[in-house]
Amino acid sequence: MCQIVVKDNPELRGKGGCWGIVKHVGEFSCTVTMWDREYTVRIDHLKLLNYLDSECQQMQLISDRVSLGWNARIR
Repeated sequence: MCQIVVKDNPELRGKGGCWGIVKHVGEFSCTVTMWDREYTVRIDHLKLLNYLDSECQQMQLISDRVSLGWNARIR
């Protein structure tokens, strides 16, 4: 779990403070799933949220529900 720190990335504009789920960690960047899509961002654009495993699982469920709602809305 992480929080977005926008800094100088225009792709992240409007996403500052939003949370996401880290799906892949690379040497210089991470792939983060958010409510609307996946983003590949530099590590310095992320603030780690020190959640317990059970909290991460709850957030995954919430994320899945939000994404379903978002996807249904744009169809």
